[in-house]
Amino acid sequence: MIACVIPHFNYGRYLEGAVRSICEQVDKVIVVDDHSDCENRDLARAVWDKYSKNVIFEYNIGKQGMACARNHGLWVAMRHKADFVLFLDADDMCVSGSVKKQMDYFEAHPKTMVVWGWALEIRGDVTLEEAESQKDKLRWHPSEVNPQTVMYRMGVFEKYGCWYEKLLSGTDKEMCMRLGLHPESPFKGLVACKKLKEPLAFYRKHPEQVHKRRKANPKWAKKTKRIQKDRLKQLIREGITRDNTRFL
Repeated sequence: MIACVIPHFNYGRYLEGAVRSICEQVDKVIVVDDHSDCENRDLARAVWDKYSKNVIFEYNIGKQGMACARNHGLWVAMRHKADFVLFLDADDMCVSGSVKKQMDYFEAHPKTMVVWGWALEIRGDVTLEEAESQKDKLRWHPSEVNPQTVMYRMGVFEKYGCWYEKLLSGTDKEMCMRLGLHPESPFKGLVACKKLKEPLAFYRKHPEQVHKRRKANPKWAKKTKRIQKDRLKQLIREGITRDNTRFL
């Protein structure tokens, strides 16, 4: 069973595109609303009503951040006995056939725990149909690991822990460093992984992006870098244990 977790915070205008791009590729789509305002929560519920056959809607009380929303969705995926899980931001979309490409690799390489690929950049209100039609002309998103493309065997989280909730930004980098996916990680080789040279997702750039607003705030950026640095030092010093990583 394959599940996709979509954390949602005030991205109602983009959410249906995200859900549509993935709902026919996986068994369950789990939308976790992280305390959106009333208008965006209503938009999310409308998407849930439209796609209720494949979509589970969860409300994360208290606006606790991306990592907490992802962990909540991960708990729901475990409850539904998911074997594989991917995490898609509500403003991004998956490329058609992307999940099959990843599953083909997993089936051919049963020891591989994580598979990811490239993301293509789209801008503003580009629809799924427009993105698919322009696929060959789009720019690759320059990131060491594109988080919206990463699929995990569930055993990764059972062994190496969930999303680090002390970080309100940069949670993807912390996970990639911890699992050894990032080229600069001191834990390279810890988890068997594979980067496919295939476009697997559309990464949307737009003015409302949360991480753009946070990066523009010097205090927020400085705090995030400090937490990331301290976290990496902790993992190097202690190793990855049940005491320093929240396990479900």
